[in-house]
Order: sequence, then C-alpha cells, then structure tokens
Amino acid sequence: MTYLLDNPSQEISSLFQISSTDGKIYALNPLDREQIDEYIFYIIAFDGFHKSSRIKILLNILDLNDEIPHFIFPNDNNDTLIIDLTYWHINDYICQIDIQDHDKIPNHKLMLVNYLDQLKNYDYLYDQKSSFQFDSSKFYLDNQARLFFNSTNSSILNEGVYYLAFKVRRKKKYFKNNLKKKIFLFRLLMEIIILMKNY
Repeated sequence: MTYLLDNPSQEISSLFQISSTDGKIYALNPLDREQIDEYIFYIIAFDGFHKSSRIKILLNILDLNDEIPHFIFPNDNNDTLIIDLTYWHINDYICQIDIQDHDKIPNHKLMLVNYLDQLKNYDYLYDQKSSFQFDSSKFYLDNQARLFFNSTNSSILNEGVYYLAFKVRRKKKYFKNNLKKKIFLFRLLMEIIILMKNY
C-alpha cells in the first residue's frame, strides 16, 4: 500500500510530508498557531491497482507559547506609585502587575528581581553596583500578580522611596529580550513612594 498527498498546494507541500509506506504525516517546518491555526489537506492510498477515495485531514495547531509578554503596568511611561499611609492598610495589596500575553494559553511566571547582578541588560546601573539595592525583601507577589508588603519578615514600611524590578520567565525556558538579547524580560525600575500626609 502506498500513501500520497492528493493534489497538495505549494504551502501544504512545503509544510507536510506523508510516509508512502505507513501513512504517517510529518511537519517539515515549524508551525505557528498565531499565524495559521489550522490546515486542511487530503490523502489517498494506492495498492498498485486501485486508488482509495480522498480522505480529508483537518489539522488543528495548538498554541506554541512563543509570544513574548509585555508589561502593561508598570511601563516606561508609568512606573511610579505614591502610597499615602493615612489611607492604606498594611494588608491591602499595593498594585496589580499587569502583563499582556498574546499566547492562547499564557505560560509565564512573574518574579521580583532581588539582586542587581540579575540585570545584565542594564549596563547604565553598573556604576551604582556598590550602592544600589532593590527592596524586594519588603514585598511579595501573590499568584494573581498582585504586589503586597511583606509583613511576615519583620520589615517595617517607613516613609521613603522603594525600588523594585520584575522579570518574566517560562516554566521551562527564559525569555530573550528582543532588543538586548539577554535571558530575562525585565521591567526596571518601579518606584514606590511611601508618605504620610498631614491634613
């Protein structure tokens, strides 16, 4: 028995191949669901004397999770929060870290940056390496990407300016920043200004 693609288009011929001996179908090139989410083509079988009727193949492409997420908040034009302790309770969440992921099934993890050494694609901070510190230990992210003050480690939230940075990674691979070509996608910097207003 011989298996064949039946009158395939040039696109189908460039993407798929069928084994003539066992009918297994193989992809010749990577398939991107964000570009095309399904393919339709036909196969036939031939025993040397007779051809079978056409069999329709409908191939649905699952999400490859290959889109890089983007920070909606904080972003380059909006990265500062001012918190008035007069109205803010210590157990309230501070803000929502908002990430846009165009993949059908988002599969990223948001994390706080703890050390300056993790910011390899921000060379302009290197001259501050001896003095610059993030305040990550004073905060934490819950599983909904909400930022809270970490009151469990004896931290005290005084008036002042606190600096945070974030990174995003897949469960199995790190994002490459498409501009700096480094392994993490960062959001730097976010300022949180804590103050007590007098009325």
